[in-house]
Amino acid sequence: MGLRYLLDYVRDTGVTVVGRNAFGVAADYEILGRTVQVSLGDGRMDRDVRSEWDTTAWNGLMQLEWDGARIDIVSYFIYSAGTYNIEYIIATQSHAALQSLMQALQNYARERIRKEPHCIHVVNGPDIPILPLTWDDIVLPPGYAEEICTNVTAFFSSQARYARLGIPYRRGLLLAGPPGTGKTLTLRVLAATIPVRFVAVKNVASLEDATIAHAFDFAHAHAPAVIVLEDLDKMMQMHAVSLAHLLNLLDGLTVLRGVLVIATCNEPEALDPALLHRPSRFDRIWYYPMPSYAERVTLLRMKGRAYFSDAALDAVARKTDGYTMAYVQEVVVNAILDGVQRETELDDSLLFKSLRTLEGQRATAGWTKARVLGMERVGFCRNEG
Repeated sequence: MGLRYLLDYVRDTGVTVVGRNAFGVAADYEILGRTVQVSLGDGRMDRDVRSEWDTTAWNGLMQLEWDGARIDIVSYFIYSAGTYNIEYIIATQSHAALQSLMQALQNYARERIRKEPHCIHVVNGPDIPILPLTWDDIVLPPGYAEEICTNVTAFFSSQARYARLGIPYRRGLLLAGPPGTGKTLTLRVLAATIPVRFVAVKNVASLEDATIAHAFDFAHAHAPAVIVLEDLDKMMQMHAVSLAHLLNLLDGLTVLRGVLVIATCNEPEALDPALLHRPSRFDRIWYYPMPSYAERVTLLRMKGRAYFSDAALDAVARKTDGYTMAYVQEVVVNAILDGVQRETELDDSLLFKSLRTLEGQRATAGWTKARVLGMERVGFCRNEG
């Protein structure tokens, strides 16, 4: 993680530079056919490095003096199988000095990431601000929050263990289930609580293989990182998106290091078995069912206890069997907005009125109980991969 910030570390700390012919790539660098900004790197030693761009990648040669030892580092880009990768070659006679430098770079990189704008980088659209959410802001089935959080944090803290075991340092998780059950909110909580870069692909009609490849390239170049693929089932139906290309990105010849792929889908049965039945692609699958009574009443109290009685919230929870979490929350939101628009005191009657309104809306939209139960019978258990 730290080596890509080496030029900035040298600039900011005054490390002794023995020789240099390295070019820094500016922070808005994009890999596939996009405009890049490059700090002027002509090998001169009299350059004022303090005036250079903040970099997220670099190529060339850096020769440093560190802890009394000479350390030579070469960075270069390799284009293979349609993607770019950054490789480093390091030469030194002091293993201790190298370890010390790498630790310093890791600490510097963590601080840089902490100070960088907190957003989800969308490769084919505007970035998404990360809201100050925690796991207390989401209601999930028992054990889901702990399991998902543990899997994500364990991955990013286990690089050395992966290397020791000879396992490729990559992983994939799939969040499956009906719309409105909490999958996207789970992603937002992860982005707010896990201190790594999040990279997403906007699911638009013009989506194509090259855009998805660009997301993987960007995440790999900025690892540790999470790639977010929302509505994977719909993504795979796009005319210019191919299954073979995605499979190659997930576990082809080009190895993703330090990249976690998290995908969501509404209809996992629509996904090709090649995506689901090979652990190196999606190692864990969590199915988000329709919320239970306990989950519905918890959400209603979280959102509405300041305005409505517990008895009314409990009654609404019992009457919303078959509702997604999004619809359950909307009962409260709609009631509050109704009171605000009418400039009336908020009371339980507005809550029950809101429930009747949404019951009619769901019926019009075709969300019958039979359909809901049918969606719940998809063959995935939360602990199966």
